[in-house]
Amino acid sequence: IMAYQIKDVLLHLARRGLILNDTSNKSRLGPLGIGIMRNLYQEWRRSVSIFGGKAYNVLEIQSALVDDEDRLLRSLDDSNSLLHSWNLDRDDLPSKMNSIRMMNPTLPFVLIRSMNSMSCNENFSASLRFFCAPKESQLLYHNWKKERTTWWRKLSINRPGRFILEEDSFDDSKTFNSARIMLSYNNHKEVVEDISYSQDSNEIEKSICSVDTLHTVTCSSHIDKGVLAYLIDSYQCRQSLEANDTKQLEYKSLKLHPRLAPIKAAVIMSDINRIHILELAGHLTKKLNSAEICTWMESSQNMEESYRKHDEIGTVFCIIVDDDTIKYGDVKIRHRDTGLQEQIHLIDVKLCIERDLQNSYQHTLPPDLLDSQT
Repeated sequence: IMAYQIKDVLLHLARRGLILNDTSNKSRLGPLGIGIMRNLYQEWRRSVSIFGGKAYNVLEIQSALVDDEDRLLRSLDDSNSLLHSWNLDRDDLPSKMNSIRMMNPTLPFVLIRSMNSMSCNENFSASLRFFCAPKESQLLYHNWKKERTTWWRKLSINRPGRFILEEDSFDDSKTFNSARIMLSYNNHKEVVEDISYSQDSNEIEKSICSVDTLHTVTCSSHIDKGVLAYLIDSYQCRQSLEANDTKQLEYKSLKLHPRLAPIKAAVIMSDINRIHILELAGHLTKKLNSAEICTWMESSQNMEESYRKHDEIGTVFCIIVDDDTIKYGDVKIRHRDTGLQEQIHLIDVKLCIERDLQNSYQHTLPPDLLDSQT
């Protein structure tokens, strides 16, 4: 994206309801943006419980909502408040220690905390702390940096190399080291995740596992900033001529990773006034939503216009219910990334979409991005 296009990207996101521009000139997430944030947090939560091919015990601390938006924003921008002083007393951990001890946690294990503002739910940060033995802490820190960079990149279909790792020179004689993952574009860098390694721990932390010494690896992910980063990263705009070669058209789309797309499938009826089409579309929508495939139902007389609209908000599949569905039980299903349509039977739609989504989860990066740390 060229520098002058960033404003165009934000205008497109606002026009489609992914972000909202208020009178303070701040960009806040719209309804679809909130859906992306929810999906991103779910992916984050799933990813941190499995690290290096190993599953870890994970306990979650429920943080109180922050009622002062300015205070939250300051904390999100101040690494000291999230990394250097991940103060467990602030989260009333002493009152929760008995229940945690009942779980008999052994090293290593993970505590998770999320934090958001009551007045601005779009400002959302998720933090975790690995508690580990000193002998394995440095290796865990170095592996964690690599794995987290890879995770951010794998959720980017268009430009995974724009997510970079920037780290301070590691010094094992220091009790604290830090790094950060950023989205880099147009000579601008936006931090999406802070990572730190510390050899210091307080008495409350030590008493959790009944040990005298432990090291910690802390990760703080700015989920709200991550949403905006992926929205900007996924934006595509290409130009084409009409059939008569007299007018140039702009074709805009959001190539979001299927895991992040707020709407996975759109069921489009060719005629809402036909009761059988309406019933079949409703049945299919219910079936997909029941399988946790977020699905939107609508009617349209102009399928190309519907395709364009759903491409602009990142919908992965468009499913057409029409006369063929009534006669033969067939629907047309179109994939966002290829623009190709295929005709399949109604009862196979759920399996087809689930298989395609599962394949997208196996998305792999080029070797140079897997190995690169910067």
